[in-house]
Amino acid sequence: MMKLLDRLRNILHGKGAAKVPPLPDTAMTEHVIASIRAANLSYCGRPKLENIAESVLRVRGDKVPGAYIEAGVALGGSAILLGLLKPAEVRLELYDVVGMIPAPGENDGEDAHRL
Repeated sequence: MMKLLDRLRNILHGKGAAKVPPLPDTAMTEHVIASIRAANLSYCGRPKLENIAESVLRVRGDKVPGAYIEAGVALGGSAILLGLLKPAEVRLELYDVVGMIPAPGENDGEDAHRL
């Protein structure tokens, strides 16, 4: 996971980048989402990633205690988004089942077939 975070930080800021700001503004969040999509790091489209970002920032703003958990990490894009937007001191747990995901089928969208 750290390699994915490092990769996105390099995409966002170039090599040797400093930390992402602790409370991202809308422009930075949009830039992160665009970078995740451009690097093909998520099966989620922009609206789903925006929903994740809004949810994390709302939970963070309301100071809800507890860890962040993602079940089904896939390419890691939404996990990267969670990792960048959550408070640094709060744990992020990621769970996935590698090797059990079938290839895209006839009911999957075009984006699933492009990856």
